[in-house]
Amino acid sequence: MFDAIIAKLVEWWSLGWGAKAGFLATGIALISALAWAVVRVGRGVSGIYRRLADRERRAPLEGLVTGLPGETPKFVGRDEEKAWLRKTLGERCVVAVTGPPLIGKTWLLSNFVLSEGWEKRCLYIGLKKGCGLSALLAAINTDLMRLGSDHFDPTWRRQEIAASVKLTRLTEILCEGEWVIILDAYERAGRGGEVDEAVRAWKNGLGKSRVMLGSRTRPHWLEEGEAWAVKPLPQEQMEQLCRLIGLTSDEVANACGKLAGLPGAAGLFRAVVERRGPAAAMRLIGGGAEVIGRRLFRRGVGRRAGVGKGCMACRRVVPATSLTGGG
Repeated sequence: MFDAIIAKLVEWWSLGWGAKAGFLATGIALISALAWAVVRVGRGVSGIYRRLADRERRAPLEGLVTGLPGETPKFVGRDEEKAWLRKTLGERCVVAVTGPPLIGKTWLLSNFVLSEGWEKRCLYIGLKKGCGLSALLAAINTDLMRLGSDHFDPTWRRQEIAASVKLTRLTEILCEGEWVIILDAYERAGRGGEVDEAVRAWKNGLGKSRVMLGSRTRPHWLEEGEAWAVKPLPQEQMEQLCRLIGLTSDEVANACGKLAGLPGAAGLFRAVVERRGPAAAMRLIGGGAEVIGRRLFRRGVGRRAGVGKGCMACRRVVPATSLTGGG
């Protein structure tokens, strides 16, 4: 092999200077291209690794929603509920509003936060069934960072410590501030699960911070005075709401009594009217709240309405101008 290399070198040396320069330039170009390719591939792999690692650290947020729900310019009624929230949050660290889908739990909590001027310190998190403690902590950290607080982030990024230890540090940070946390669709946390146990512990004290739960049912560890069962909107307020969201007088007269006092159903009804017409929308209403909600949601924002799987209204809270957000 050594002899073959010597022979190639002698052959190259015997060539003219022009040929030598050409071969040399070609060799340098090939080596440079190879080095460039190696560097680019290395950077690409490194970048992918960093993104995956960062995602693992910051956001195991499958099914979780963070951020503040949209403004509620067409909000009507709920004065009694808001007065109860204002009074009870002055005495309790954790409260809940409960009721069936489309009754307006998210709508109420969103408007209450905005009316109290708390939007710059409010963390909104929608839960997914089976959500674990790590996912909840990641969601809270994401919202804290969004609102300009990075005090929890160094603790969250320490992969070697357990989620329970991180929870302790988060509780300290919440006690030091005046944060407002909304945990929506709380029934998905599961009775006795690690998220449920963590929130239950916050009931014992969070300083000036507060937690509001939106749930179909009252968590078993909350006393009756710490939860409010949201009632259907009175007929007069439902009619006012239907006019505000753009229904005609005839549609209001024909539909309001069949929407079971559900603000969310009014918004979905309007969506079906726009897509399929008043007659098709009227065929979907009447009966129990669960039935109305399921029919209208499927036709109003589901796939059959021409909205894809990624429709924002299907997986997160949308501005309440459309009233198609969560419960």
